[in-house]
Amino acid sequence: MQRSIPFLAVLLLAATLLTQACKSSEALPSTQVRLGKTQSARLGSGVTVRVDSILDSRCPQGVQCIIAGYASAALRVSTDADTRSLTLFLGYRLANNPAMTDSTVVSLGGQRYSVLLRDITPYPVYGKPTADKQALVEVKAL
Repeated sequence: MQRSIPFLAVLLLAATLLTQACKSSEALPSTQVRLGKTQSARLGSGVTVRVDSILDSRCPQGVQCIIAGYASAALRVSTDADTRSLTLFLGYRLANNPAMTDSTVVSLGGQRYSVLLRDITPYPVYGKPTADKQALVEVKAL
């Protein structure tokens, strides 16, 4: 009996750790979605986000570049009543180009939404093949 108590304690600890790891693997808020090229998803606010294209010219890890580069995602944000196309950017921005931004506000069917490009993954690494890119997009009703 005394031998089974430590075994049960270890088993319980392992089960708890596995449960927590599964819960945190990709639990995004209902305002965020991670999508690859040509993928779409409907968010909790009733907005559908589609990624039309992802471009990534950021300076790869392990390289010294003159310019840091940037990544961009061309998005289509829509509700049942309206659709807007936009491109958002991460990384280096030209100082005189305010259009190169990571966020914007759009009006869809009379409702205003904040659209934010949070991340594009994976980040480029020198000497490694380019993996399929994914954009992490956040849309919140204002």
